[in-house]
Amino acid sequence: MESKEFKILFGKIATDNGYCSAFGAWYKFEDEATVIIKLQKSNYGNYFQLLMKFYYSNVFNHSINKMDKELVNHSVSHLTFSEPKDMRDTFDLDVEISSQQRKANLTELFNIHLNVILEKAKTKNGALEMNEREEVYILPGVKNEIINSLHNTGDSYNDI
Repeated sequence: MESKEFKILFGKIATDNGYCSAFGAWYKFEDEATVIIKLQKSNYGNYFQLLMKFYYSNVFNHSINKMDKELVNHSVSHLTFSEPKDMRDTFDLDVEISSQQRKANLTELFNIHLNVILEKAKTKNGALEMNEREEVYILPGVKNEIINSLHNTGDSYNDI
């Protein structure tokens, strides 16, 4: 499968899962977070890396009201996920996988991984709970800003 073909396939599955397309990535606006999914092509091989980035509203005094190219291409986010290790062959275009199997794998990726992560991490409290359960690691400075933003909006977070 060619890179262009893979990106089109991935994009179709992303939009089927409610993501909008902009600037070579896919995004969703949730109540407390903006979620961006981006495919990053490797310079070292014929494969992609998946980046799922979360930006939370009112963290570091930022609110995102519209998608822009700078945000899509920014390398830092409040929370970032990559593809699961058991799915890496799906993103390696040199691995012999039929188009139908690659499509099935990507559909499974959304159904079993990305949609589950989105559901858990789309709120600040959800992200903090994932951090407490060691499902993710949130940098201490980002964690403090998330907690402060909750306090500033009248919400609270209680450590698990």
